Amino acid sequence: RAVSSSSATRLDTFHPIIAAWSLCEFEGAPDRVQEWNKQLSLVCASKPHLKPDLDTLSAYVIAWKNVQAGMMARLVQNGESSSEANIVSYSDESGNASRML
Repeated sequence: RAVSSSSATRLDTFHPIIAAWSLCEFEGAPDRVQEWNKQLSLVCASKPHLKPDLDTLSAYVIAWKNVQAGMMARLVQNGESSSEANIVSYSDESGNASRML
């Protein structure tokens, strides 16, 4: 839709949009980045200056990296909170209190 206007559109116009999708940790972000690149590739048949460049194409890999980083951060965060819940207090024979997982 943005490409169909009469004004000259530059590829740089799409860099912030694609970058925003690639930097978020939303699981659907890689698909959105891939869709933007696909649409730009289709449009570049009639407007070669909109052919995806290395920045837009590499955003797909960056999006997957950020999705995985977000998943790992949530796992670590959830792991820490569940580890604290699993700590058991006990007393040894001499009455000293200790904690263990």
